Formats: sequence, structure tokens, C-alpha cells
Amino acid sequence: TYYWSTQRPGSTSFATIQSMGDRVHAAGKKWYPPFTPGYNSLLIGGSTCVPRGTTLSALFNGNKPTADGMALISWNEIAENTHVQPLQKWGTRWTDALRGMLVP
Repeated sequence: TYYWSTQRPGSTSFATIQSMGDRVHAAGKKWYPPFTPGYNSLLIGGSTCVPRGTTLSALFNGNKPTADGMALISWNEIAENTHVQPLQKWGTRWTDALRGMLVP
């Protein structure tokens, strides 16, 4: 698997992920590309922000074509905005979104 918490949907990053997947498969190994609900380091003094919203599904769908499985990058870090756990502010929005992607 590969850890990329700041991948941006709509950029050339899908080609990068597919190329990595192709190399992993060529070596006879399984490939588990990452996806994340978003990322925001502004609250902890950083300067990177990948907004939440459609990011979760866009990265899931964009990275999935070469996948043997998927790797959710979340540590439920509220300060980095990668959380998917139910919170009072969002309810079960993100766990529901994950369920919708994973359960046909």
C-alpha cells in the first residue's frame, strides 16, 4: 500500500497511483491504493488543505481501477480533518458514505 494523505482529486495524481499499481502488479504483488476523506493541516500550523466533500468518493473511484483492495487513510485525526468516526457535528455522514461505497 502507499500512504498519500494529501492526494487531490482532479489532478494528475490518478495517473501516478495507476503507474504505481502497475509496477506492484508487475512484481507479482497485491496493490492497495489509498483514499482519504480530505486533509487539512491548517489547524496544526501547516499549509496544506484538501477539502472534504466529494474527496472521499472521488479518490475511492479514481484509485480503484488498479486496486486489489483499498486503504483508507484516516487515523480519525480531527485536527487534520481525516476523521470518519461519527461526531456530533457531522453525525454518521462519513461512515454512511463509506458504507455506500463498500456495500453494493
